[in-house]
Amino acid sequence: MHAAGLRVLQGTITPSTSTADASGTPEANAKRQEINTWIRTQSPADGVVDFDAAVRDPADPSRIATPYDGSDGLHFSLAGYVAMAAASRSTSFAIPSAAGPSRSRSPSSAYVPASAASCVSWSVATVIRWRVRG
Repeated sequence: MHAAGLRVLQGTITPSTSTADASGTPEANAKRQEINTWIRTQSPADGVVDFDAAVRDPADPSRIATPYDGSDGLHFSLAGYVAMAAASRSTSFAIPSAAGPSRSRSPSSAYVPASAASCVSWSVATVIRWRVRG
């Protein structure tokens, strides 16, 4: 992707307390936290947009903060979308090199949590490709 002038940004998974599906269970929240830790610390992406930190409730990180909750524990209010847009704007967009990601990574960066596969069933990974103009 870098050779084509593209960069990859990865977003963290936001909280959910929805009872409409399995995304609001304690098990799903534990998987979400595990995956978000991997995204923040080991993801091979060029940058991370921390949507989780932008919208979670500081008193209960498993929930969307009240001003950002669209009333169902899963979707966002307009203020929630604004908070996520602000998180996107605060992400550093370094120009990638053909050699690889601009962030340095440890040798364990190839590790992907086993729960990542099951996460796909309850969340969509947020990957943004950004075209670099020369």
